[in-house]
Amino acid sequence: MGVSIVQDKSTQADAGGLARRLYLLAGIVTVLIGLIGAGSGWVWGDRSYEYLMSIEFTYYLQSYLPYYPFVPFFPIFILMLGAFLLVRSRQ
Repeated sequence: MGVSIVQDKSTQADAGGLARRLYLLAGIVTVLIGLIGAGSGWVWGDRSYEYLMSIEFTYYLQSYLPYYPFVPFFPIFILMLGAFLLVRSRQ
């Protein structure tokens, strides 16, 4: 009986280590994408703003939400997601 309990715990530890590594890798990649997006906003910012404002429904949202469609904040949102994934990898 004692051997099976030890094997179960080692299997759970391996699965937890893999999940932590995946969160860490995803967090690092997401933070890098956010930093690249923040540095190159002049390339994609105007195009994404034009695309989002071409949808008729967005005019209603723009009247109620300040800074809509949040284009300048996209890299910040991506960085926040990456930071969340990095913190999640430490738990």
